Amino acid sequence: MSLLPSLLQNRKSFLAEITEDQELTSKMLGLCGLSSVGFFIYGFIIGLRNSPLQALSSGIKLPIIC
Repeated sequence: MSLLPSLLQNRKSFLAEITEDQELTSKMLGLCGLSSVGFFIYGFIIGLRNSPLQALSSGIKLPIIC
């Protein structure tokens, strides 16, 4: 099952798998990827207030800062 649906639909089993050390590396990488995409989208939307170039710049910078 994909990471995001698993996290949103089966939170208790997802957390139980983490406490039992099941596929920790893939879960950590997946969560880092999801948060980076989320930060990019957030930065892009915030940057759109000024210009498209600022949107792209903010979208790239925000995941790096966080």
